Amino acid sequence: MLLVVVAAVGGAIVWTRIHAPCSRPIAYRVDRVDPRFGLTADEVREALRRAEALWRGAAGRDLFVETPAAALAVRLVYDERQQTTQASLRLQRSLRDAERSHTVSSQAYGAARAHYEARARDFQDAQQSFLRRSQEYNARVQEWNARGGVPADLRATLDAERTHLEAEQRQLDKDRLVVNELGASVNALAVHSNALAAQHNTGATTFNSLYGTPRQFHKGEFNGREIAVYEFRDAGDLALLLAHELGHALGLDHVGDPARRTEDGPRGDDPRQRDDPRRPDGGPPGAARHRPGLRRELAAGAHARPEARDVQRASRRAASRRGRLSVGPVTAAEGPRVRGRGDHR
Repeated sequence: MLLVVVAAVGGAIVWTRIHAPCSRPIAYRVDRVDPRFGLTADEVREALRRAEALWRGAAGRDLFVETPAAALAVRLVYDERQQTTQASLRLQRSLRDAERSHTVSSQAYGAARAHYEARARDFQDAQQSFLRRSQEYNARVQEWNARGGVPADLRATLDAERTHLEAEQRQLDKDRLVVNELGASVNALAVHSNALAAQHNTGATTFNSLYGTPRQFHKGEFNGREIAVYEFRDAGDLALLLAHELGHALGLDHVGDPARRTEDGPRGDDPRQRDDPRRPDGGPPGAARHRPGLRRELAAGAHARPEARDVQRASRRAASRRGRLSVGPVTAAEGPRVRGRGDHR
């Protein structure tokens, strides 16, 4: 049908040669529109006007006119053909919605993961710096205690350093909680994104199994008394189908040359490759198959867990099995051990 305008030009020339120039336009009427098509009678008339316009542009004058008492009736007959097409279109819309939602979710996941990884690196760097300085502090205190005690002139300095390290440890504990919360958020986004991908991929598999194989049926027919419409995808498809059948009402038949057939469309993803009412691929085309291949997201920590150095191995193994982020407690920062003044020997 994509070439219906070209065919209309040739058809209009043939028709005007056969009929006298004073011949009247062919009258038709809209007889019945089954509400299950989801169109009103006025919407069908609009599609007919678009079909008329194609022939008018080709012939240079009106070839059709709607008349309430016309003998030629245009009917929309609802059966399993349109029901199947509507079901396939609903599933296609659902697949597109799932794909869009997955794209949005993946973008949110990517941004959240990048933020988490930056915070986790900062936490690791701060933790390693703290561990190094706390170990150096404890080593100095142990050395002074081994010598008999910290000199009086150094006690204030060591006490101040211990106070600073303890404050830093408390801040690290807070930062660890923040990083863990960010990791939990990243994991939740990964789960959501993966669920959307699974939903899309399952739907794509269902679509391909139900509608991926071409069907053979007539989209519409002209029997000399009426034009019966059985299946169309949208208003544009309906207008092209009506133009095709109006061509039959003019007395035109299908041409023999496949390259010049009015209903021939491009082979590929264009759903209107089904416009020939007698072609065997009248249903949802195989070219419209959906590929179940949305990417699944990795849970945060699946390949990088910024754990504290001395988290117990069992905790690390459990975190690895879950595929979750696990930032361990900063047990190494429990406190630079500094003996109290009464303990100095």
